[in-house]
Amino acid sequence: MSVTPLSLRNRPSAPAFYPLLVIVLVALLYTAAASVDDARQGALMQESGLLEIASGLIYLPVIALLLRHRRLLWPFIVLLVMFCLREFDMDKRLFTEGLFKSRQYIGGGAGLPEKLISAVILGGFVVSLWLVIWRGRRGLLRRLVQGDGVALCVVLGGILAVTSKTTDGLGRKLAEFDIIISRDLHLAALTYEEVAEFGMGLSLLLAALIFTRQMAATGTQRELGEVTG
Repeated sequence: MSVTPLSLRNRPSAPAFYPLLVIVLVALLYTAAASVDDARQGALMQESGLLEIASGLIYLPVIALLLRHRRLLWPFIVLLVMFCLREFDMDKRLFTEGLFKSRQYIGGGAGLPEKLISAVILGGFVVSLWLVIWRGRRGLLRRLVQGDGVALCVVLGGILAVTSKTTDGLGRKLAEFDIIISRDLHLAALTYEEVAEFGMGLSLLLAALIFTRQMAATGTQRELGEVTG
């Protein structure tokens, strides 16, 4: 019969209001960005703009916080590195057609060595993503039910990532169905895309902070076991 250590039974649970904090900050940032004139709003949200740079830099402290537990969290760290590089458009700048574009691997102007290198990198990303999902599928659901801040922040980050990708190039996507959106709606979608990407990084930063605090409080590796399934 196993006995749960006292330190684990008394482990302080991460407050569930952290995701609400992210939502409020994202809403405030969106409101502030949308309230400026169109020229400034477009400049703020453009490629390599201030918000995009901030969205990339925010991943650096997340990676630094989790490096201590890299033996078991390395797939998650790989994803964070990829997210960070993508915010700086390295997936496009370092490859002829773009790391995530099918033209990079089928046809296009990329040479065979570049195709092989990009395929290895993409394969590492896919494997890391699968490992994160597979390892955390049970522990994540359990911690969500418990209202754990780490799980809630991670899920919120995922939701922001999906919705951000949905609004990416909204005008172009709708044009395929002969739907033309106004300039105001285009700017609104662009603003949400960039703000949501920043919110994703902020959610993961809070998740990493909560996680490291939990680890420091328990002084055990069991928390890692819960995260990795």
